[in-house]
Amino acid sequence: MASAGGVIAIILANIVAIFLVRMVAKNLED
Repeated sequence: MASAGGVIAIILANIVAIFLVRMVAKNLED
């Protein structure tokens, strides 16, 4: 079982990845 810190790191990484993908998508639309 992963440690709490590892789970938090994974969640933060997912949030950052989604944020970056949305930023890139907006840039491509312009």
